Order: sequence, then C-alpha cells, then structure tokens
Amino acid sequence: MDNKQLVVLTVAMLFLIQGNCKDYDFDVSALGESYKDVDLSLLSEGGQLPGIYTVDILVNGEKRDTREMYFKQARGNDNQVSLQPCISTKLLSSYRIKTDDYPDLNHSTGQGEADSACADLSAIPNANATFDFNNQQLYLSIPQIALYSESHGLAPVEQWDDGIPALLLNYRANTNRVELHNLGQSNTSSYLQLNPGINIGSWRLRNQVNWQRLSNGSSQWQNLYTYAERGFYKSKNKLTLGDKTTPDNIFDSLPFRGVMLGSDDSMVPADQRDYGPVIQGIARTLARVEVRQNGFVIYNATVAPGPFSLTDINSYDFGGNLQVTVWETDGKPQVFSVPYQKPAIALRQGYLKYNVMLGRYRSSQAAEAKEKIVQATMMYGLPWDLTAYGGGQFAQGYAALASGLGMSLGLMGALSIDVMQTRAEVSDRNRETGRIWRLRYNKMILSSNTSLSASYNTYTNKGVASFNEFMNQKNNLLNIAGKTKAKKSMTALTLSQPLSKYGYFNFSMLKNNYYNAAHDSSISAGYSFNFFRANVSLNFSLNKSIRENNITQTDKLSSLWVSIPLGNWLKTPANMTLQTSLSDNRRSTILGLNGQAVDHQLYWDMRQSVTQNRESKSTNTDRSLFMTWYGGYGQVSGNYQYSAEMRQAGAEIDGSLIAHRHGFTFGQPLGETVALIEAPGATNVPVGNWPGIKTDFRGYAAVSYLNPYQDNILTLNPAFLSDETEVLVSDVSVVPTEGAIVSAKFVTRTGGRGLIQLKQTNGAVVPFGALAQLESEIVTSSIVGEDGQLYISGLSAKGILNVRWAKESCKAEYVLPEKKNEAGLYVISALCRS
Repeated sequence: MDNKQLVVLTVAMLFLIQGNCKDYDFDVSALGESYKDVDLSLLSEGGQLPGIYTVDILVNGEKRDTREMYFKQARGNDNQVSLQPCISTKLLSSYRIKTDDYPDLNHSTGQGEADSACADLSAIPNANATFDFNNQQLYLSIPQIALYSESHGLAPVEQWDDGIPALLLNYRANTNRVELHNLGQSNTSSYLQLNPGINIGSWRLRNQVNWQRLSNGSSQWQNLYTYAERGFYKSKNKLTLGDKTTPDNIFDSLPFRGVMLGSDDSMVPADQRDYGPVIQGIARTLARVEVRQNGFVIYNATVAPGPFSLTDINSYDFGGNLQVTVWETDGKPQVFSVPYQKPAIALRQGYLKYNVMLGRYRSSQAAEAKEKIVQATMMYGLPWDLTAYGGGQFAQGYAALASGLGMSLGLMGALSIDVMQTRAEVSDRNRETGRIWRLRYNKMILSSNTSLSASYNTYTNKGVASFNEFMNQKNNLLNIAGKTKAKKSMTALTLSQPLSKYGYFNFSMLKNNYYNAAHDSSISAGYSFNFFRANVSLNFSLNKSIRENNITQTDKLSSLWVSIPLGNWLKTPANMTLQTSLSDNRRSTILGLNGQAVDHQLYWDMRQSVTQNRESKSTNTDRSLFMTWYGGYGQVSGNYQYSAEMRQAGAEIDGSLIAHRHGFTFGQPLGETVALIEAPGATNVPVGNWPGIKTDFRGYAAVSYLNPYQDNILTLNPAFLSDETEVLVSDVSVVPTEGAIVSAKFVTRTGGRGLIQLKQTNGAVVPFGALAQLESEIVTSSIVGEDGQLYISGLSAKGILNVRWAKESCKAEYVLPEKKNEAGLYVISALCRS
C-alpha cells in the first residue's frame, strides 16, 4: 500500500469519528489524479449515507418500537448535515403523541399518501429527533404536554394487532397401562384431547373435544365447549357467542350457552382492574395444576416441583370456592379446595363496568335440565370514592335482584356491602324466597406488603340463595336425590405476609354454618423460607366436612418440603428434594432427584417414596421415573412406576399446528395468544428462552403465552445462525390482542459473503465511498472501500449490484465461484456498467 492510499484510509477514519472538533474540508485532488473521483464529501461533514435502516425508536428515553425507517439527509440550523427520519403522522400518533393538536405536522415534503409522508416534527415546539447511527437508535424528544397520559402496562390502542388469518390446533394424546400384581389384573386406557380454532380478523372461534377409551374397551367422545368471541377495542368490550361462563362480580358465575356482551378488563390499564384469587400449593413433581368451578376447567398451568403460587387467574374474573387438582407425573394427584371471596368492589370515578347475558344454563352433566336465563349487571364509579352496583337474574321459576355499594377507605382498605333477594319455584308446591347480605373487605398494607381479605355472608332464611343452588335442587329432585343443605352463614379470611429475607407466610380460613346441619370448615397455613441454598416450606391444613347422616369428618395434614440445588456440583441444573407428609392415619416420605439437560430441553425426575398406613400397619415402597422432551415440533413424555403391588407405564405427546398463508407450522402446545416467528432462511435458531422452541426448516416458529394488549419482545439467538444467514435485528416487538396469532417478522438476509472488486468500463475502479446494494434488497448493504473493494453479504449464486456515487451510477453483474477462500469469502471481480 503506497502513501497516498494510506492517506485516503486515514482521512476516511478520521471523519467517521464523531466529536466536538472543528470542521475541516479535505481536498481530494491533493491525493493525485488517480484519486480525483473519491467521494468524501459526506464523510468530511461527519454525516452518514441516507437510506433505509432498521432502528429502535425511543420516545423520551423509553423504547416504543423497532422497525425499518427511511432516513434522508438534512442540514440543520447549525448548517450541519445529519440523517433525519421520514416518520409518518400516523406512526407518531401510535406513540401517544397528540398529532391532532398540531396540524402543521402534515405540512411535509414526503411522497405518497398522507399516512406515509414525512411529518414535520418542528411543528411541535421543542420536539426533535436524534439518530444514533452507531447504535441504530432513533431518539424522539417530545414535550410532555404533547403526549397523552400513559396506560400502565398497556400499549397504545393504535398498536394493537389482531394478527393474521389462521387455523390452529392443539392436541394431546396419552396412553397408560396399569398391572396389579396381587389381583392379577391389568388395564389400559387412552385419552385424546383436541382444541381446534380459527382466527379471522378480530374473531376467535374455539372448540374442545375429548375422546377416551377405557380398559373395558368402551370409548366415548365429549364436546366440552364451542364459542366465537371478539373484542371491541375502543369501547373496551367483548362479545361472546356460544359456550362460556359469566363473571361473578355480583352473582355467582354461571356456565351458559348463548350470547354475552360485557366490559373486558384486560383492555383496561392494570391499576383499574379487579384482582383475582391466589392459589398456593406444593407440587411433588413437574405437574399440571387444573382449576375447576361448577365442574368446568377455568385454568391450567404447568408448575415445577416445589411450592407454587398462581396469581394470574384474575383475567378470568371467576370467584367462589375453587376445586384444584395437581396432576402429578407420578400418577398420584393432589386434590384440594381453595376458599376465595371476591375483593370489595371499589372502582375509579367514572369507570363503567357491565355485562349482559342471554342463553341457557349449561351444566357439566348432560342429563341435567338446561333452563333459559337472562342476566344483567352493572357497576359504576361515583365521586367520593363510592361505587354503585346492581343486577338481575331471570329464569323460569327463578328471579333474583341485587344491589350494593362499595367504598374505598383509602389507607383503611376497601369495603362493600350488598343484598340479594331471590324467589324460586323448585316444584309446583315448593316456592321459596331467600335473602343474602354480603360484607366484603380488603386491605393492603404497603409498608409491610401485608394483604388481608375478609368476607361474611348471612342467609336470612332457608330459601334458595343462588341460581346454581336452584339448578342443583331442581336436578336433585329430577334425579330423586336428597335436598341440598340450607346455608346459614359463611365466613372467609385470607392473609399473606412476605417476611423479607425470613421468608413468606400465608393463612386462609373458611367456615360454613347450616340451618339443618353442623358446620364445615377449612383452615390452612404455610411458611416458606431459604436456608443457605435450600428452599424449605412448611404447611398445615385442617378440614372438617359433613358426610351423609350429618356425620362430621376431620382431616389433618402436615407437610415439610425441602429442595437443595445441586447445579454447582453436577454442572447442570439439578435438585434433590425431600417431602414428608403426615395425616391422621398415613405417613409418606418421598426422596427425589430432578433436573434438566440438553439446553433445558430434557426434564427428568426420579424418586422413591415410602408410605406407612397406621390402620393396616402396612408399608408400601415404590419407585418412579418421569421424562419430558421439549422439541421444536412438540413435547414427548414418558413415565414408569413400580412397587410390590403394581406396575404402571405411560406415554404422552403434546403439540400444536398452525395453518397460515405461508404453510404449516408445528410446535409445542399453544397458549391463548401467540406469535408466529417469520425468519425465512434462519433454520433451527432458538427463540427467546423457551426450552426447545426453535425455528423450523423454513425459519418459522410459534411462541405462546404472550401478554395481550401489551408490548412483547421476541428474540432470536444470533449465535445459532449459519455462516450464510444474517438477521439484521435480533429482536422484534409485537402487541397482540387477546387470542391473536400475530406475525413477528425478522428481516433476514441469506446467501454468501463476498469480497468484490468493482471496476468501471474505462478500467478505473469504482471510487472509494460509493454506495453499493443488491438489486433485490432495499436496505443499504455496504460502502465501497479502497481500490474498489466491496465487502457484502447475502449474495445469491448470481445477481446484480446497484452502485452510485456523487451524480453517477452503474450496475455490476456477478457470478459466485464454486469455492470460498480460507476466510469463508467469495473473492471475485465485477465490471460496473453505466
């Protein structure tokens, strides 16, 4: 390299450095005649080349978006050249900028329609845009007076995305075989669950059907539900057609088949939502927690071994006692009831919440009567921290009216009191009236994070209290069963207390008194803490229930759970667990070892349990093994359990399928709200931190459990890209509506990487500083270097390069050779023709 070439490179590097330095102009002619065409005019002013860049957009320091944007050269008041964004008024509005207050924003020089033109940001006093080229970030500084107030936790409505049209299917299939050694018997059962759905615009169609084959060879299909649903985003409402369940703000939740229109709290900022129940327990293994109400499943979640606390059930807006089943992988489920009372009703002033339903009562038992019913409820936030609410239920033989008042007591918490009057005709000769007074109280002590909830219901007579009770009595009469116990009062209390570094304590109590029977009650308490590296949890429960003939049964259960991480010794995620439980006549001790391997795609769990029965004075020991593989196309599980009395083995597959305009995408089971990753050419690339979720052979993948109406960031791991694949931005932001399948498009470039020497037809090389891009691309690719050398990626086997500098341009055709050099680059020459 001669001295003049060295000067060219030195000058280029110096003028690319941004700093508070005096401006200099460089006379290219000083380099000699051979360098007269070098184009350093832009670099000498400290600027960058105009074009389309993929950038992060930050408004007042907060990231709002990532997108491709065109930048043009502009000279500011200080006569400095810089890149300025061509940003539309429509896009500014989506960032909560009050564009309607500044009509001069539309006085732009952009081309095309108004929503794609370049807005004049100077129309907003003291607003400006700054492009950080090195970090590819665009900073928008907007005065607070020009911004709408934030909705905490929610993205602007303009960004909500209904997603793409698609067909979707979740499936689960399992088979299980049990051999009883003592009886010489064996049985095999199989189960299939299908959840098909359709998304069209804002409409969501969902269905669930189950098939079961029993050991006696009989089989049956069951259709659990079918419904269509859509949201109305400006009014924050949701319309449901089909099988669903009503909210229980005022009346008990009802399963129905019909039509329902009501407010959707998930579209409302979090600080205006009602909170929901908290379900706590201890899973012995990797388990699925199922929550039921009135015989219907309202919640499902997978939890790791150990204590769990589920707090995200508020979006379903259900209340009342919840029946919880922890489906353990060792084949021994836990079943318990969680007392839950709705929080005191206290809405913000001016906030209206309503629900109207017209349909038929839908029982979980097909043989039961299905009465027509109409229900309407409304709540409204009044001044002085008051909330008025009321509603009615009307069916053949049943009517109920309710009204109440909720009040926010500030530092004292929230309180509500209401009354419900009912009239029921269970039979022609049996007409009953009932009245319920309800008092509910909630308090959160912020200084100590103490949460307290209490409720008290009193029933003034033995009449039917709720529509569910009315239907139970009616069906009991139809089925010639006994009369339902008449409730006299109900008291419930829950308390939770974080203890900082000393752990966490929780307590709950439920007591029911009856007119014609003794009372039943449930008390539970738990304390969890860390001891060095171990997690320890202590739990106690006392349940008193009324059996047939008014006999009271009392059950006590105490348990200790300890988990010790072994990752530091085994160099892989693993835990040793010890769980011991003691009841009135049974003691159980379980010692286990579980962990993850292969980048968390393989979960394994082995354990040995010893159970002692005090009544029979017998001891049973069994051993079990459970494994799950989380793959890119679904999940596969297997389990095996053995003891002296029995042997059990089972297998299960879970997965999903999405049919969309680009084909079919298989994956792990889908949640309610999904993102479809589109990264053509980026195959087998991990997505985020979800075990096993990777792009398929075409670059597509499905990611579930997104937060609706909120900003969700999805990422691809660039470390797993092939040598000939490039992702321009490794993270994409999406804001899906509930139930949507949104497209998360990653800009990819696939092809070879090459070092091309560009020559003109007159024999001279293309000048330093020229801009070159692939004809098939709209994104700026590279800048021509010294001696016409161009480094560029995304090269196909052959193609055309568009090159321009100053006022000149040319096109260069290229053909890649068969082999690369040692650095993995194609090295070729190409002739650039004007």
